[in-house]
Amino acid sequence: SRRGAQVRLRERLFFWAGWLALVISASPPLDGAAAHTLSAHMLQHELMMIIGGPLVAAGRPMIPGLWALPASLRALPWWRAQPSLMVAALLHAIAVWIWHAPVLYEAAVLNEGLHAVQHASFVITAGLFWWALLYGRYGRAAYGASALYVFVTMVHSGVLGAIFALSGSPFYALYAQRA
Repeated sequence: SRRGAQVRLRERLFFWAGWLALVISASPPLDGAAAHTLSAHMLQHELMMIIGGPLVAAGRPMIPGLWALPASLRALPWWRAQPSLMVAALLHAIAVWIWHAPVLYEAAVLNEGLHAVQHASFVITAGLFWWALLYGRYGRAAYGASALYVFVTMVHSGVLGAIFALSGSPFYALYAQRA
C-alpha cells in the first residue's frame, strides 16, 4: 500500500460481513420465501439496507477499489468527492418509498430483472447514506447531524412499516393471492 493507503483488518471484516449479509438476503431459501410472504421480503430489504449496506460502507471499499484502477483514472477529481448527507438521505428515502408503491413493488416481485434493480437501488442508496454518515465531509463535527438523519430515516421508514401493519387489507394484492 503506497502513500499510507491501507485497509485495516476492521474494515476488511466489516466489508466481508456486509457481503455475507447481502448474500444471505439473496439466498434461495430467503428469496423463495420472499416471493410468497411480505414478511420474508421485508426481511430481505432490512438485511440489505440496515446490515449489508452499512457494513460494506464501513469497510471503505473505495480505498482498495481506487488503487485497483490505473493511475490516470485515480487522478480524476470526482473519485474524491464526498457525498452530501442530505442528498444521500434523500436518495435513500426516495428509493425506499418509490419501490414500496404497490404498482412498482408488485412489478418487481413478478419480474426478476426489475427485482434486481429494486434491490440494487436499496443497497446502493443505503451504502451511500451510511458512507456519508460515517465518512462525510465534516467528520466529528457532523455527529449531531448524523444522529438527526438516522432518526429521520427511522421515522419515515417506520411510517411505511406502520402503513403495512395497520392496513385493513393486504397492502399488496399479490401476497393475498399467494398466502
